[in-house]
Amino acid sequence: MRLRSGPRRRSPAGAEIKALHRRLGYFLLHCVEMCLTMAVGTVVLSLAFFGGAALIGYPELVAQVPCLSAVVLAVNVSVPMVAWMRFRHNGWQPTLEMAGARALWAQRASGARR
Repeated sequence: MRLRSGPRRRSPAGAEIKALHRRLGYFLLHCVEMCLTMAVGTVVLSLAFFGGAALIGYPELVAQVPCLSAVVLAVNVSVPMVAWMRFRHNGWQPTLEMAGARALWAQRASGARR
């Protein structure tokens, strides 16, 4: 019986599992980063916009102009999301696709039709 010397080789299945865990960890980190970025950014921008609207005489802007409020909310979610995605060196195509999904949501939420 011959003993091996040197580092032990991993089985291909073990390497695949490790790679899967690494990708899953990266995905979960990215998901948490995006959720926090959008949540904090949306709160800050919405407080600024709707607070400013209340200061100039529109305290119930959401009830008064729901279509505008849906568009403003979509922009308030998209701006921090786009900024974070570009900071993380994502390409323009996936970044704009995500922003476009927000715009589509605003259209549907506001009841706007073509």
